[in-house]
Amino acid sequence: MSGLVIGIDGGGSKTLAWLADATYSYGAVPLGVGEAGPSNPQSVGWETALENMGRAVDTAFIAAGYSPSKIAAACVAMAGSDRENARRRLNDWSAGRQLATRFLPVHDAAALLAAGTPDDYGVAIISGTGSLAFGRSKSGKTARSGGWGYLFGDEGSGYAVAIAGLRAVATAVDGRTAQTLLTDRFLQELAIASPTEMVQAVYARQDDRTWLSSLSQIVVSAADEGDAVAQRILEAAADALAEQVTAVTRTLGMDAEKYPLVIGGGLLVQAASLREGLITRLRQRESSPDPVTVVSHPVAGAVILARNLMTAAGETNPTGQE
Repeated sequence: MSGLVIGIDGGGSKTLAWLADATYSYGAVPLGVGEAGPSNPQSVGWETALENMGRAVDTAFIAAGYSPSKIAAACVAMAGSDRENARRRLNDWSAGRQLATRFLPVHDAAALLAAGTPDDYGVAIISGTGSLAFGRSKSGKTARSGGWGYLFGDEGSGYAVAIAGLRAVATAVDGRTAQTLLTDRFLQELAIASPTEMVQAVYARQDDRTWLSSLSQIVVSAADEGDAVAQRILEAAADALAEQVTAVTRTLGMDAEKYPLVIGGGLLVQAASLREGLITRLRQRESSPDPVTVVSHPVAGAVILARNLMTAAGETNPTGQE
């Protein structure tokens, strides 16, 4: 197993693990793919998160025709894994199951950037269950903006868009704001007969942020059909994401130059109108994203980062696991 690497994308909706050999490059087919439930510890707790990561890893080995065993290098990409407590838990998990000789935990945007930019330079913007912008300059300096979580952050995320849609329905039903297609669309999605039933239907699942975030697709669909209320919600989301990107480019001194922009996260990948709104707003701010790359599988970036650990073998060992 000395020539194998594995990348793990621990997301808020699912966990993906790709097993590949050391020659892996972006776009190549992995040897084995494993999938399990969500592994964002802020959403499901550490016990469930680590269980799902292990299940995804084991499934990837089996899919490749191997028994799970220690390999050369592994990288886990997970929101918040750049924090000391999270790094410690992930390192302990890797060591406990003898996952790899070399192991690297990174936050999800770092893997996205690695997947979308061959030189690992530029800015990555995520809008899925949460939102975050992360950038790396040509000199290697890094910066981030966002990623504060759903209580006082995650502007422009799927969760934020869904909550804005639900609020728009509530205020429209009250007569405080304009009527919107969102009312009927949410009633259909929730399988209820009247807006007053929304309280029970939504609050009964308020802890399921993955499900709540998925409701953002209702807003996207209504906006694409011309609903003005839904369009304003997506415009506000595009503004928020553009603010995050420009905060990063300003910090890194990249605001006066072209830079690669990598787009990821379920909402941004699926909603063309939101992506277009983001690019338009960046250009209005005289920001110059070029090229713009949409990455559907940021787990590929985790594989690349794991491969890079092998390249650096003998020079650095991030965790000392041998």
